[in-house]
Order: sequence, then structure tokens, then C-alpha cells
Amino acid sequence: MRYIYTLAILFLFNTTFAQFQENILKDSMVNFIGEIELVDLDLDGEKDIVYSYFRDIYYLKNSNGSFQDIHVLNRAGNSIDNFEVYDDDNDGDLDFFMVRYLQNKVEVLRNAGALSFSYAASINATNWYEIDQVIMNDINKDGTVEAIISSTYDNKTAIYTRNANGTYSAPVNSYQSGTTEWEVCNLDMDTFPDFRSTNRWLESNIVGGYTFDWDPLYIDHVGLGDVDGDGDDDLIGLDSDNRLLYFQNDYPNSSSFLSSVMIDSLTATELAVSDISGDGLADIVLLSFSESKILWLQNLGSGQFSAP
Repeated sequence: MRYIYTLAILFLFNTTFAQFQENILKDSMVNFIGEIELVDLDLDGEKDIVYSYFRDIYYLKNSNGSFQDIHVLNRAGNSIDNFEVYDDDNDGDLDFFMVRYLQNKVEVLRNAGALSFSYAASINATNWYEIDQVIMNDINKDGTVEAIISSTYDNKTAIYTRNANGTYSAPVNSYQSGTTEWEVCNLDMDTFPDFRSTNRWLESNIVGGYTFDWDPLYIDHVGLGDVDGDGDDDLIGLDSDNRLLYFQNDYPNSSSFLSSVMIDSLTATELAVSDISGDGLADIVLLSFSESKILWLQNLGSGQFSAP
């Protein structure tokens, strides 16, 4: 096994409400890095960095800010385009929901304990060409998880409900979404989780219904977390001009986001936002395809915005 320790780069950069330090967690990876999630995979109380690499899943095990690179699983067949980590069967450990390249189903791999995963079920998007993304959440808080899957090619987002036998039913709702990249959030600070994409907001309300709102941000990738520590979710985005953007959520004072540029030139392809340092501040993890790196932008607290 390889041990990868945080290497601090010699600059800090700031937003209006948060100061960040850049750390290289993994360097000189060959070619393809697919997806990234920030979860406590091994249930030790610290957020780990889980990533896909061709047909494999790895995780950077977090031990008080030092990271150990560990192989989790391999799946024969097409490469892994997207995955979600969620406790599917309510047994206390985390399972994988996996999307493969050019496939119209989601594979469910359940955790038997000690990070031992095996195929258990599929969520089938009948008559779709392919699926780009899956996210899992109990949207209406009824104790049953929903799967939200989406496809750019098919221009659809659909919501599937888990059955008692572990299978997933036909879609509860299907939308012409025009987007694929969703993240779980609670932008309006109500009881139920919402879902935010690069150009839409899927709001779940108190009766379990769903409302789509158009709200384009003109970004290619989105991550959500309480960056400024004010109790509501802010947005971090990557745009086509290679910029890392910060959208401050000013709720309830405003229904819009206040934007600023965090980094003006960045070759990142994916991002995730969560507190991986355990200090209560949302950090940012980036995948850089062209530079073959995984970067951790640690949130150090209040400061003024400046170029790196």
C-alpha cells in the first residue's frame, strides 16, 4: 500500500468569506480519473476521498489530514463514469451505485462489511441510450431512498423509488432536464433536501412533490457546501474558461447567488465540496485530468479575496 501525505503549495487564496490553502493529495496519475465523492467510507469518523479510475474504485483514507491510497473494488466491463456512495439497505455501512460508460442502468453493489462489495441489483432506465449520473437521497423523508438518474443524450432526469425487496421501481417523475450534474443541497433551508444542477433547481416540498426551476449559472460542474459558515449551502462551480467560481448563498435576504472568482486559471474536470479536515468548514477537492492530480483546497476561515 502507498501512503500519500499532504503537500502544501506555497500560496493561499481567498474568497470574501473563506481563505483556502492548496494541497496535492495525489500526483502523476496516468490518464483517466472519472468521479470523486467525499464520504466516510470506512466509518472511522473522518471524511475520505473516493474516486474512480477506469474500472476500479479507490479511496484516499483520511487519518487526521494524512491520506493512504487504498484499492476498493474492480468491475469488469466498461469504465466507471459516475458513482454514488449511500447506505442502500440501512445496515449502517455504505454501498456503491455505479454508472458505466454507454450503459442505461445503474449497478447496485452492497457492502457486506469490511469494504467487501458484491453486485445486488440494477436500476434500469428502459429506452434510454445512456445514464450520466446517479445520486441517492430520501427526498421526502419517508424512510425510503430515491435514486435520481440523468442523461444529457436523452435530455432526461428521472426519480426511482426503492422497493422493500431491494429493487427499484419505475420512475415516480421524469423531466426534460437539459442537465446531468446534480448535487444534494438545502438552498431554501426547509425540512426537505433539494437538488441543484448547473442550470436547474429541483425542489422537494412538504408533500413529497417536486418543482423544477430554471436558474442558469453557466458552469460545467457544481459542488455544494457551507463555505462561509453561515448555515446555508453555497455553490462552487467550474466553468468553460477554466475558472473556479464561488457563488455565495444569501438566503433569505436574496433568492440569487453572489458570485466571485476563486481561481482564474485551473485545469480541473471534477469537484466535490465537504469538510474533510474536521474543523466544521467546507473544503474543496478537485480532479485535474490534464495534470493527473487530486487537489485539496482546505478552508482556513475568513479572509479577503485575492488572486493565487
